[in-house]
Amino acid sequence: MEYPQLKGLPECPLVTEVIKLEHEKLNFGGVWHSDTAYLKNLQWQVCSTRLRFLRTVGIRFFPTSTWAHENLSDGFKKTLSELIAVNSSSKPEVSMTREDRMSEAGMELNVLDALHPLFAHTLRQEENSLR
Repeated sequence: MEYPQLKGLPECPLVTEVIKLEHEKLNFGGVWHSDTAYLKNLQWQVCSTRLRFLRTVGIRFFPTSTWAHENLSDGFKKTLSELIAVNSSSKPEVSMTREDRMSEAGMELNVLDALHPLFAHTLRQEENSLR
């Protein structure tokens, strides 16, 4: 599926390149979030690689939502397992990270909202992850 908030590469529309441009003070998607959780039908897999190049430290890899779930206490997992997450692409702190990029691409801001259980479990993987 094509990413709904940016255009994909011309030669491969299913691949969306997200780069912090030199002039940007706030980068696209630069707040903690779960990719595409605002879609009515969750994607069974979203491949998102996020790297940060630091002058002295090097590359930093961020943990996955599966890792986050695995590292919760059993009591906290139980509490969270009963919750429904409200996912929206229109939260101001998130949408402001994409407004300029979408405008430059001639795209309108898409408001997408969905409710999903906080934990996602798919048949393709035998583990839970946080949404």
